[in-house]
Amino acid sequence: MTGHDVNTDDPEAIRQATEYLLSQNDAISAFTYDTQALIATGDIAAGHFFVGVNILVKEQPDTLAYVIPAEGATMYQENICVLASAPNKENARKFMEFYLRPEIAALNVAQQMNGTPNIPARELTPDYIQDDPNINLSPETTSRLQVFEDLGATIRLYDRAWNRVRTAQ
Repeated sequence: MTGHDVNTDDPEAIRQATEYLLSQNDAISAFTYDTQALIATGDIAAGHFFVGVNILVKEQPDTLAYVIPAEGATMYQENICVLASAPNKENARKFMEFYLRPEIAALNVAQQMNGTPNIPARELTPDYIQDDPNINLSPETTSRLQVFEDLGATIRLYDRAWNRVRTAQ
């Protein structure tokens, strides 16, 4: 909303974002990802969700909508990794290879109603997912999204800002 990159290390940009959020305090019920129940009960009108909420949107198209703000948002990502301390790295690698098979990745997409960077898997997903602009984003929408990066020690600036926002009265 303030025009800065979500990965900025500029303290002034982070301060501006913090002040913007604080200025919205009267219009916000809670800063939480646990908004599904609050929306279902009508206690709030909008909430932050991940792309997987499309499952609910499909079930309740007259009452729910998934919207990516015109100002932009962060790109969701699904991660899978093997810890350096994993006791059986070979089996972990085999599982990752299994999970990345197009037919298996497509099953995951169909179950979770999210996207995938696995191009062959996209071709195997059901038409209703392939045709959903909230799951398979247009280039115009994608251009408004940013991917989180490892901020290293700068994350402390964000932690302080977040603590200030979430404890504001």
